[in-house]
Amino acid sequence: MQGLATGLMLGGAQYVATWVLKSEDAVTFLFIALIAPALFAAPLWGVIARRVGKEGGFAAASTLFGIAALSMVLLVWFPGGWVYLPVALAGAGYAGMQSLPMAMLPDVISHDARLHGEGRAGSFGGVWTAGETTGMALGGTVLTIVLALSGYLASTAGQSVDQPGSAIVGIVLSFSLVPAVIIAASLVSLRRYRLRKADIEETR
Repeated sequence: MQGLATGLMLGGAQYVATWVLKSEDAVTFLFIALIAPALFAAPLWGVIARRVGKEGGFAAASTLFGIAALSMVLLVWFPGGWVYLPVALAGAGYAGMQSLPMAMLPDVISHDARLHGEGRAGSFGGVWTAGETTGMALGGTVLTIVLALSGYLASTAGQSVDQPGSAIVGIVLSFSLVPAVIIAASLVSLRRYRLRKADIEETR
């Protein structure tokens, strides 16, 4: 689900730059605003995880990403360069969403091995990778559906089009509200994760 939300935002960046910010160059700045904070925030999430647990840090990172995404709904009424700030916050959250689950996966594998014996590490890793890859790939599909429902007009070579207001709203929602809702749903499923720091220490 988080791969889906991330893929949706990444896919929508070009549309936001072109039709909302009215600048082809803005897509570069959007990606920089998303990736650069992630590079600096990753070590910080490690510190937070040691204090509150990996699952707690993961939930906090996801919440930060979701709130930052939701705030960008304001682009419907106030398009402008201010959007780079929430995108940067989303990037900081994205760092935790990437690093902490990859730190939790070995814990799950070790805990499962203690309970059921060795031999299922490949299955855990394969299911995780397949789920994340599928989610990212489906982001483009969901984006296409949202744009179609909102009346987006595709342009052809040598022909420019003016998008209706509903399409602009659809572009913004695919970059903000829809990913935020998906992230919120992912946090509901995360509540079922019961492995805690004490369980990890016991396994070790």
